[in-house]
Amino acid sequence: MTDTFEFSLTVRYMEVDAQGVVFNAWYLTYFDEAFTAFLESRGLGYQALRDGGLDFQLVHADIDWKAGLRFQDTAVIAVSTARLGRTSFAIDFQASRNGDEVACSARIVYVAVATDGSGKREIAPELAAALGAPAPLRPLLAPSANRLRAYGGRAAGTRLRRRGHHFGEWNRAMDHDTKIRTGIEQHWSASESGDGDVEHAIYADDAILDYPQSGERFRGRSKIEAQRGGNPAERHFTVLRISGGGGLWVSECIITYDGAPTYSVSIMEFTDDLVKHETQYFADPFPAPASRAALAEKIPGHDQV
Repeated sequence: MTDTFEFSLTVRYMEVDAQGVVFNAWYLTYFDEAFTAFLESRGLGYQALRDGGLDFQLVHADIDWKAGLRFQDTAVIAVSTARLGRTSFAIDFQASRNGDEVACSARIVYVAVATDGSGKREIAPELAAALGAPAPLRPLLAPSANRLRAYGGRAAGTRLRRRGHHFGEWNRAMDHDTKIRTGIEQHWSASESGDGDVEHAIYADDAILDYPQSGERFRGRSKIEAQRGGNPAERHFTVLRISGGGGLWVSECIITYDGAPTYSVSIMEFTDDLVKHETQYFADPFPAPASRAALAEKIPGHDQV
């Protein structure tokens, strides 16, 4: 099944903000309702899925706006599967006014989980059949300056206005950097949730990962993913800072292995929006010497260790 599903609703007064358009958070509600209807149209009810011991959780959402929906508009939500992995899948949404003017598009990533709380699961055959063959919608709408990102069901965004048309090159550079930063954020979010498919989607097929402290080099995305998947430790990731621009980006993180924390610096070199070379350094925390206590102050945010 590859046909795009459409779901319609009427914008209610309570969903409109002081600017006269639908408040951005409501779009996630629209997409959730549309996705539920999408599955039901393909013979898979949400409760039936849960009765079978499977559920799914939102781990990443990316929304781009072109226009705003208004009170009593008929919003037509197009839904299509964008990607189908082993434990995660991505759904594309496109919201339009009366099925004509496109207001926004979105790509939302979900991870399959067990209803008993035991963690993520492989996508069940009945869910895979309902999702169907991927037919992405996002290429139909280029990224804009109006973007909302969400992780783990939490959303935070802002409505922006362009102030003129003299920033073409600057806007293109900013759009590119925003795309790269979003990919890195999604990479670390997937690392924390344990979604290997999304975690490694940022790498080129022939990417290289270097661990200088052990002298190891892993060549190719499949080997990079395999060596991480073979780590038996329970890992958690806290991102302290992401900085960079163009093709060079640095992430500072705290990674815990079975509860033991270590600081990590990841240097990513990008080509064509994918990581071509990553170098990752690790360092254990150490106690601050009392001899310099009068000179030092605590770094904000470093109380995780």
